[in-house]
Amino acid sequence: MTFKHLYIISFIACFFAASCEPNIDNLNLPVPQRYTILECYLTPDYPPELTLTNSINLDEELLIRNLWYADVKIYSGEETYPLKNIFYIKPDRKIIVNYRADDTLRIGTHKQFELSVITREQVKLSAKTGIVAPVRITECLVEENRIDVGYSVENGKADYLNLSVFTFAAGKKRDDVIRYFDAREFSGQMISIPWKHQSNYDLMIITLCNIQKDYYDYSVSVQNAVSAYHDPLLTPESIKSNVEGGVGIFTYYTFDQVSVRQ
Repeated sequence: MTFKHLYIISFIACFFAASCEPNIDNLNLPVPQRYTILECYLTPDYPPELTLTNSINLDEELLIRNLWYADVKIYSGEETYPLKNIFYIKPDRKIIVNYRADDTLRIGTHKQFELSVITREQVKLSAKTGIVAPVRITECLVEENRIDVGYSVENGKADYLNLSVFTFAAGKKRDDVIRYFDAREFSGQMISIPWKHQSNYDLMIITLCNIQKDYYDYSVSVQNAVSAYHDPLLTPESIKSNVEGGVGIFTYYTFDQVSVRQ
């Protein structure tokens, strides 16, 4: 998640919270409203990574800061993954990370993961997520005006999918397209996205993720909020969150990736 998206999520949270607060007569001083924003994505064989920030809405100004020194743990059965303070920006996805576990996520017989966060100010956040089956890209066709991706899912069919396409030229990113799909609307295991053929790239990376409904709802609501943020004629949409005590997403996904060279 970029800093820009963090700002917009904070703005939307403040907008809806303010609209629900009662009026207080004879009060001239603004009351700061704090909103804790969390994003944590789990996938097999990678260390859990988490973004934790705090927004303050004060006198029509929105401030965003990273939250440090929180007690962050992920549980699954008898296994515990403590997350430590760290800070980096992943340039490939432009996401911020300020907590990460030392160990990679081990997948066994567990069907659920639980998240517990206690900030230094004793703000408590919690969330739960199930798991989804591994997904595999079976074919990939890059046409002049679209990209077709065939896939298979272990032991069944995916309900929700995320498809992203990134192109690079001389090591620098050129274009990107990200789409979310309710796969239950399709009879087969093939999805397509519009694509305007570009000749000025030498590498295309296509990533397909098998995601959960919470992830789908959250991402689509963020996209709609971003659109409304840039278009004053659209009504801001509330962020669909599965985090208790804050705003955000805690979710598990699987993915497969292929590279196409010109």
